[in-house]
Amino acid sequence: MSSVAATLVSAGATVVEPDFGGSEGIVFPQAFEQMFDLMCWLNSHRARVAGRKSPLIMAGEETGGGLAAGLALKARDQNSGMLDGQILISPLLDPSMATASFRGAEALQRDHWSEWWFRYLGGRYHPYGAPSLCSRMARLAPAAVLTAQDDPLRDEGVEYARRLETAGVAVHQHVFPAGTGWATICGAQSCERPAWQTSVRDALGNFFNEIAPRSIPRP
Repeated sequence: MSSVAATLVSAGATVVEPDFGGSEGIVFPQAFEQMFDLMCWLNSHRARVAGRKSPLIMAGEETGGGLAAGLALKARDQNSGMLDGQILISPLLDPSMATASFRGAEALQRDHWSEWWFRYLGGRYHPYGAPSLCSRMARLAPAAVLTAQDDPLRDEGVEYARRLETAGVAVHQHVFPAGTGWATICGAQSCERPAWQTSVRDALGNFFNEIAPRSIPRP
């Protein structure tokens, strides 16, 4: 289980973590449609997975955050009403890679993300694959958007949260201070338990408490 998935569990969530067998297998639109099918299955089997009244939330960090944002867009467009929330942790949303915080990233990290976008989109610039391209932000599921001052993806996450709020979407935005070990979200290595885990757990716990039906006991 990833550190982000473990943090979600510690905040009170029941987590279903897909296995694509490596990032090479995550290609749009195939991987996106697989995730949408999984979301539909979870919606139909809530009682078996977590509880009949449990909220359904799509969550992810970095590339997974971009997937979660795209799934929220498709759930809205199909008027499904199945999705109760989206959690975008340092989400990768913008294939233009032109923000100030992105330009401040190390060259190897910029090259990594550039390769990801090329492999994932394959020239298909669709809002489901690159949510920053979407021009219609209204009626989306409530969102928790988390980043940090020293996050290279900070600016695109902050801008996406601003656009959601402007469109009337309920948003919990958190920009954590620099020095919390946030770089480990983006693949950096650390021998220590990053300090962001406690802050993220608390922020997500508050988000869950707001969107979950009051009848559901919280841990």
